[in-house]
Amino acid sequence: MTREQNKDIFYVIEIVILSLFLMFFIMGCSEPMTPREQWLLGGMIAAQTADGWTTDRYIGMGGTELNPMLGERPDTEAIAFLKIGTVVTLWGLGEVFPEHREQFYTVGIVSGGVAAGWNSYLIDKHR
Repeated sequence: MTREQNKDIFYVIEIVILSLFLMFFIMGCSEPMTPREQWLLGGMIAAQTADGWTTDRYIGMGGTELNPMLGERPDTEAIAFLKIGTVVTLWGLGEVFPEHREQFYTVGIVSGGVAAGWNSYLIDKHR
């Protein structure tokens, strides 16, 4: 997939994510977060940020990306957009289904943490 095709896909995804965000915003927050949910949200943001940062570093070293949404050589903006989209989507699902908020945030923590760990391993391997 070329970089230009990659950007076209991300524009479509951006429109979908912004539409979902507006829908969640219009609906309003379902109920306040507990302190535990706030910590989990922070952990999810940190894990997704670590994944994005390590992915960008590995791509910069000449590596390739496995995520089919990004293509093999995504630019920094595409990586950042996907990570932001992941956080907003999981947060929004937590607003729509507050009884499962902890599970959504945990999925974001585990997926970001595992991906960041794998990227770090690849970076160390290719030094």
